[in-house]
Amino acid sequence: AVKGQSSIEWRWSVWLNSMAMIKDNPLIGVGAGNYKIEYPLYNHKVVRDTKFNLDSQLDRAHNDYIQAAAEFGITGFAIALWAVVCFYYILFCLFKGDLSDLSDLSDKNKKLLLAAALMSAGTGMLFNAGFSFPFQRAIPPFIVMLIFAIASVMHAQKKKTARTSIIDTRLLYAVTFVFTLLFVYIGHYHYTMIKADEYFGRTISCYNNGNWPQLLNEADKALSYNAGRKRVLFYKGFANYKLGRTKKSIQYYEELIQYFPNYVNGLLNLGIAYGKVGENAKAVEIFKKITILMPDKGGYYSDTGYYLTKLGKLDQAYGYLKKGAELEKENAVILLNFGVLCMQMKKYSEARKVLKKVAELEPDWDQPGQYLKYINEQT
Repeated sequence: AVKGQSSIEWRWSVWLNSMAMIKDNPLIGVGAGNYKIEYPLYNHKVVRDTKFNLDSQLDRAHNDYIQAAAEFGITGFAIALWAVVCFYYILFCLFKGDLSDLSDLSDKNKKLLLAAALMSAGTGMLFNAGFSFPFQRAIPPFIVMLIFAIASVMHAQKKKTARTSIIDTRLLYAVTFVFTLLFVYIGHYHYTMIKADEYFGRTISCYNNGNWPQLLNEADKALSYNAGRKRVLFYKGFANYKLGRTKKSIQYYEELIQYFPNYVNGLLNLGIAYGKVGENAKAVEIFKKITILMPDKGGYYSDTGYYLTKLGKLDQAYGYLKKGAELEKENAVILLNFGVLCMQMKKYSEARKVLKKVAELEPDWDQPGQYLKYINEQT
């Protein structure tokens, strides 16, 4: 984040950008779990998200209500909101009892006090959902569901219900058997998820330590336990590139982008790999997409222009290189590339100005002086 920016200021920028996502997908949203895929397209939509970069892309909006509206649309958000309304309606019904004699803690008054505690706890959790402070993410929804369930049971107990008994024990045995199978399946499922997390953690550790052969081994094990853990493909692609298997790395990056089309770090490495094998047209398309996701980073405009020059499309390259130079006024490499292109296009006046700036930034470089000498000879 920018220096001095508070957490709430950053959250506010995320929320405003997310509201733009809701505006573009008002009825059914972007789909459950797709917020992290779509948000990169909106990180600059209203206010610049200062934390969005190659290594940090949001998975959550840090506001469960906004995220629900973004993923499920206004329709899904209304259903969730209706559940909250029902919760408070149930508590209102419980509070309609007589609270005048709290000194006598009768069973009725104890239940009313419990209802007050449920309202306090539920309200706190629902307020917290508006900020999504980062603690164990599975716990708050579980607690809210438990609070709702207790309130519902208390409300149901106010009504007279007929007692029923299960006479057919075979049905009871059948239900027990089904639930036993279900619990076994759930236990196995969570075991595989834990093992996948273990090997995914080892994969990241190998990535940080530059242990590429071991990384590939750990990544394969992570995928064997959870084939849906597609982020592992990034690390497999990176390791293969480092081992000199560029075409193999491209296969992994392309598969990764199928699942995470706006994953900036994956796109960047894929673009570099395309350039390494001479697929310049594909590299151009990748870097063009990155400029959309990160429009304030001049380096990606410069990269797009560089590969356009390799394709001989100098007019298009000029626009991208010029934009890169405007955004990175102190980057000598980007300015030099732009100056050389201007010289190739015989825009000598502009080239002279840019190359003089390069010479000021890097007085030890020989190229600016040589190019300026050539321009003076031509003019």
